[in-house]
Amino acid sequence: MRSRAAASDAAGGGLLAGALRSPAVVLASTFLAVYVGLEVGVGNWAVTFLIDEHGQTALTAGYAVSGYWFGLTLGRFLISPIATRVGLSATGTSFACLIGVAVTAGLIWSVRVPVVAAAGLVLLGFFLGPLFPTAMAVVPNLTTDRMVPTAIGVMNGVSVVGGAVFPWMAGAAAQGVGVWTLMPFALSLAVVQLVLWRLIVARMSPV
Repeated sequence: MRSRAAASDAAGGGLLAGALRSPAVVLASTFLAVYVGLEVGVGNWAVTFLIDEHGQTALTAGYAVSGYWFGLTLGRFLISPIATRVGLSATGTSFACLIGVAVTAGLIWSVRVPVVAAAGLVLLGFFLGPLFPTAMAVVPNLTTDRMVPTAIGVMNGVSVVGGAVFPWMAGAAAQGVGVWTLMPFALSLAVVQLVLWRLIVARMSPV
């Protein structure tokens, strides 16, 4: 005989339908779609940006983009322990990192110096690092325990869509207007993430 939980899921259309009807899960999924779009978009187009806008050689630009990915890796390992030591919560850490992403993108855009662009990419990756895992870590505060695995699956699936759509948009803007648009594009996505994260935090249950 099916359990009451299973019967309830069937009556409600299943866990997947429940996750898709959850505003908190939809917001978190959209947040990750924008995040992955920003991360991949910058990673894909930064070499062209550095060569065309800053006159760097292909080799130097390649090293700088490697620094971007290295910064992202360091951010995932280092920021959370540092934030814990200074008393920042997971949500507070994400707010701080999103502000860091926005400020860094704005700095690279406004200060048109090659070394600033290269160092800024490393810093941009560093601030991006913890955003994806932190969004996953707070899922238990967004939905019921039984819904958590399904919610995480939905968030992962939607994030892939963002990784396909937003880099294409960045490329279309680069082709139509100029590759200089990469940083204002990244800044815009960072601001969207800040708004989404604020809406997500407002829906969290108390820890």
